[in-house]
Amino acid sequence: RMKKLFFLAFISLLVFSCQTNKKDTKTNKEREYIVQGEAQGTTYTIKYLGDSVSGLKPKVDSLLLAFDQSLSTYIPNSLISKFNQSDSLVIDENFKQVFLLSKKINEATLGAFDPSIGPLIKAWGFDYAEPEKMDSAKVDSLLAICGLNLFYLDDSTLVKTEKRARLNFNANRRNPLHSFLCL
Repeated sequence: RMKKLFFLAFISLLVFSCQTNKKDTKTNKEREYIVQGEAQGTTYTIKYLGDSVSGLKPKVDSLLLAFDQSLSTYIPNSLISKFNQSDSLVIDENFKQVFLLSKKINEATLGAFDPSIGPLIKAWGFDYAEPEKMDSAKVDSLLAICGLNLFYLDDSTLVKTEKRARLNFNANRRNPLHSFLCL
């Protein structure tokens, strides 16, 4: 008898906890809204309760486009692509915040998280580059040009002390946008 009572209580709890929190606008309560779109090679969905937000989708799309133009290594004229081909570059606030967050994570993980392994990513062909022949000597030579100590910020200018050093923030995400939204 006790088992049946426990089972009934469990099923009741399960049924009531799985009900959605949608509310009808006719009763003047919150309603669920969904915004969907495509960005960064995939799709996104935003669900929220409350009042309708006029023009939310274009605002979200604009934010995603700004992040791509700043931090996508797959866009040849993005800020990060330009920076990886130069010694220094004036960067935008998105780039700056993701760089600073990456430095904090790098320090907190004692270097286990390292967005400066761009040369290794490229050599192994994880971007659009053709993979190179890799051996331990090649890996060691590439590791010599990795490390966030090779980069510093001078106000809004990001500078690298090793020309061949490269940044790749793709580990901060499904991209740096997730890191930024969590700030």
